[in-house]
Amino acid sequence: MSVAASPEVLSSAAESRETPVPTLVDLAVSIGQFALLGAACGVGAGEIGMAARTVPSGLVVGTGALVMTAPALVVMHQYLGLAADPDQLVHTLSRGFVRAGRLAVGFAPLGLFFSTTTNLWALFLALALGGIGITILGRLVWELRLVEVEHPAPSPTSRGLTMSLLTAGWAGLATLIALRLAWDVAGFVAG
Repeated sequence: MSVAASPEVLSSAAESRETPVPTLVDLAVSIGQFALLGAACGVGAGEIGMAARTVPSGLVVGTGALVMTAPALVVMHQYLGLAADPDQLVHTLSRGFVRAGRLAVGFAPLGLFFSTTTNLWALFLALALGGIGITILGRLVWELRLVEVEHPAPSPTSRGLTMSLLTAGWAGLATLIALRLAWDVAGFVAG
């Protein structure tokens, strides 16, 4: 005997999982949290210019790939004729950014520790930014369920498969861009 949930139950369950849309204050706080990570790692740089360059570096890698690839995700979503509202995609991406900012502020004490006690501050900053970039993508795809924005019901459909493929392609592109940005930021901070 199978029990099928009604569409009303499925839509109310999907709405109950949603978190509120981040406000501009939430986004500004997240930007500050990324800058705090860069500042904490820059304390041990030894030179004022290099320390000043680490502050924005915390923001560039962690969010640059997201900012550069999110429009492509939304445009391809519409081009493929998928049904979800583009605002839902953008809201999901912004929730991922806010959560990544919280992660960055969690890394800040470790960055401060490494920058004041060792010469490994640059290595820690690179690893932290790479970890945050990967975490942003992982949380967007798995925890925030970017695919479920398109199809919240548990049964797979062609739209769900198309959205899964689109999300996988987008995550791959964002990862490549994040790696390139990390390389450029490392040259900027060291230069």
